[in-house]
Amino acid sequence: MEWLIPRILAGLLWVAFGGLIGMAAGGLYGVPVAGALVGAVVGALVHAVIDAIRAHRLMQWMRGQQDDAAPRDAGFWGEMAYRIERSQRLLERRIDTEHARLDQFLSAIEASPAG
Repeated sequence: MEWLIPRILAGLLWVAFGGLIGMAAGGLYGVPVAGALVGAVVGALVHAVIDAIRAHRLMQWMRGQQDDAAPRDAGFWGEMAYRIERSQRLLERRIDTEHARLDQFLSAIEASPAG
């Protein structure tokens, strides 16, 4: 849940920054309020596009072979990539351990005179 507040704050900062830029640009044309609204929308869109790019990078990695490390991003998508990669590596280690145990068991049976 700790990822939610920074994500909301980042979105609000993009909206505020876009609104300030839009208000300044709109002030040049005598429509600062309209400029602020347009700037806020543009700021929100920029934030959404950046977020979508990060999500897309993670999805591309998940659809692939996952031989490489997961994409390293900050915030929500970085945390998701880290947790997915950690879970996957843990499962791979468990599978390797079980294969080793099976090989030991089969070797023991083959070495047994009754096997």
